[in-house]
Amino acid sequence: MSFEIGKIYAVSPSKYNYQEKETWVNGDKRVELTTVWKSGSVNITPQNQDEILKLEVASNQEDDGSFDPYDFEYAEFQASFDGSTEVDDVRGFSEEEELDGTIDEVWDGVDEQGEAYLDDSGYHVEESETSFYGELTIEEI
Repeated sequence: MSFEIGKIYAVSPSKYNYQEKETWVNGDKRVELTTVWKSGSVNITPQNQDEILKLEVASNQEDDGSFDPYDFEYAEFQASFDGSTEVDDVRGFSEEEELDGTIDEVWDGVDEQGEAYLDDSGYHVEESETSFYGELTIEEI
């Protein structure tokens, strides 16, 4: 496929290869999450030759490759489907909070309610990273 500046391309990973990592913070407390999506897509409009080259490399990506759709100036989220969120790490909690079950409450809250639990508990996203792994489907729109 030949890519052109200014044209829109829908980029999707193969099944279960859409991953988001987020760091949620509330004061000194940090909760790191990973969400793996069954499927999804991002529309990308390359703005220069460097971005064209990134798309060309991505179009030839194999199973061990990684692609960040938000490395592009114009990347627009379209959809994601059927995600599963897991807590990777919690930091900044006191020893007392560990002993009184506060940390367990965070793990259980995210397990039951997902990111809504953190949002409702006063956390906000400080960092976010999106990666597509493996072979990609790239279609001109």
